[in-house]
Amino acid sequence: MRVLITGATGFVGAHAAAVAVAAGHDVVALHHGPGDGRLLAAIARNSSAQASFVQADVCDATAIDRIVRDYAPTHMLHAAAITPSPARETGEPRRVVATNELGTLNLLVAAARHGTQRFVLVSSTGVYTGLDGSRELDEESPLCDPCGLYAVTKLGAERLSRWARQTLQLDASIVRLGSVYGQFERPTPSRSRMSWIYQAISLGHSGTEVRCNAPDAKRDWIHGDDVGAALMAVLQARNLPHVVYNLAGPRQSIAAVVGELSQIMPTLRIEWVQSLEEANLAIPPAAHCCSISAARLGRDVGFAPTIDLAAGLRLCVADFGRWGSAGLPDPGADSERSDGDGHGDIRGIQST
Repeated sequence: MRVLITGATGFVGAHAAAVAVAAGHDVVALHHGPGDGRLLAAIARNSSAQASFVQADVCDATAIDRIVRDYAPTHMLHAAAITPSPARETGEPRRVVATNELGTLNLLVAAARHGTQRFVLVSSTGVYTGLDGSRELDEESPLCDPCGLYAVTKLGAERLSRWARQTLQLDASIVRLGSVYGQFERPTPSRSRMSWIYQAISLGHSGTEVRCNAPDAKRDWIHGDDVGAALMAVLQARNLPHVVYNLAGPRQSIAAVVGELSQIMPTLRIEWVQSLEEANLAIPPAAHCCSISAARLGRDVGFAPTIDLAAGLRLCVADFGRWGSAGLPDPGADSERSDGDGHGDIRGIQST
């Protein structure tokens, strides 16, 4: 399989690219800038597969078409997106919509034109409504309306994918991610809201006491490497009976997460507080989400997570800060934006 992965220097994209290369697949890793050489080397390590790192802007339709034509990927994984902060959502809505929706359209059209066998869109379980913890959400659960700009653009990208299935006869699938954590997580201009796990590890590393207001708040945590493996499984599965799949792990409370972390980081200190104002790991009432069902993915693809919470947290703690945003010379790397012609600095890196 030759897979083109967009957002390949972003959080989810980097995990997916590393898993794909390690499995021996040739990877065309689309990213915005030259990136951190340490990150690129980590993606390409321990494999004889070819990892070609390609600078591109997903909003540049001409460049995207040329890249897909020249590299001829058999499969495509679209993980590039801007996950905006509230300030960016109101300050740069056009940029968010252009990247998340127009960029998706450009990739879909190029994939259909040049014979890509399967296209997988990385979406989010944030598109569901009723996230109040009262019931389990499956792929047929109601979608949010109204919702924030990120969810709006993810729903737009999903509908474009369905349009490409019907009109362009492209085999396009959608995977909605739950709460992902992993060692490639770090703040960037296109992803400023960090997971609770990242925040807790960051506070522990700095020697700051973790003050949290909601020990019982839960998420269906799944490690980035499991996400990468699941996405590869969806890309390669034959005759998928459904278009949309949820991807999530076992449900764990923040108290369980911090408890595991305290075994790994003996200096980590935790105080449970009563209010948001007292907390530095602040969890608002709206963050108490429903359980996410990934049963359909298990039935149709045969995938189940293999990295338990303790093992995943050890990986995160060991690598924390290694891929910090200071190591990325281009501040827009994860958003797949480019000021050039979109083809930019093209390099092929043979992993060793």
